[in-house]
Amino acid sequence: MSAEEEGASKTRKPPWWRSSKVKWVVLAGLVAFAVLSGLIGHSTTDEDLKGMCFGFVTELSGAVITFILLELIVGGVERQEEKKQQKIEKERERKRQLIAMLRSREKTEQQKDALDELKRCWLYDGSLNEQNLEGANLSEMRLAGAKLRSAILIEANLQCAHLGDSILDGAYLTDANLNNADLDGAKLMRARLDGATLIKANLRNADLSHAHLEGANLTGADLTSANWSEVVLDEDTILPDGVRWTTGIKLEDHLCPAEKL
Repeated sequence: MSAEEEGASKTRKPPWWRSSKVKWVVLAGLVAFAVLSGLIGHSTTDEDLKGMCFGFVTELSGAVITFILLELIVGGVERQEEKKQQKIEKERERKRQLIAMLRSREKTEQQKDALDELKRCWLYDGSLNEQNLEGANLSEMRLAGAKLRSAILIEANLQCAHLGDSILDGAYLTDANLNNADLDGAKLMRARLDGATLIKANLRNADLSHAHLEGANLTGADLTSANWSEVVLDEDTILPDGVRWTTGIKLEDHLCPAEKL
């Protein structure tokens, strides 16, 4: 479930018998019965009835005290749980606000502040998994180690972004700008990078297994020790040495940037 789609969790209503109205009715009934029993006991001359009434008063007084004590304990626990839920909902709402700020196509101080707050609290806990950041301008942002599993980053500007060791498996990066981005050690398994530009990107030690790179431009990219197993390419894919991929080509012969040949 995405952090954006998780939404505000509906507050569970307590059962009818835990409602304040019912509790007060029960308490009032116990007190009224105790008072009535006491009045009957004081007014009767029948010793057996008097003893029974005063016995009721004692029992009901104990029940009232027990009821109040239980209400104090259980009510306190419920209030704590309610405060906890309110805190969780407040955090969710704040995350939604910050993520909305990140979607901006223009770089602003507000966007930088939002990222700084996300870094302190939620950048690494999966809150950005599956989030829709389509078209976001995250160029030069420091996102190393961020968890962006299955995030939607279509047409996002990640030029010169710091994404080392980030979790991007299954992410949608179609037509994204990753030129000069640092993706050293990034997890990009099954990522959609079709049409993306990764010119001079650092993809050392990156895991690109099963990633889609149809039409991607990898000119000058550094793929030293990268995992390319089962990667999907097409004739529009430009390899690091500037050569277009074709069926039967030995991929390992073209993973070295042209300037290093």
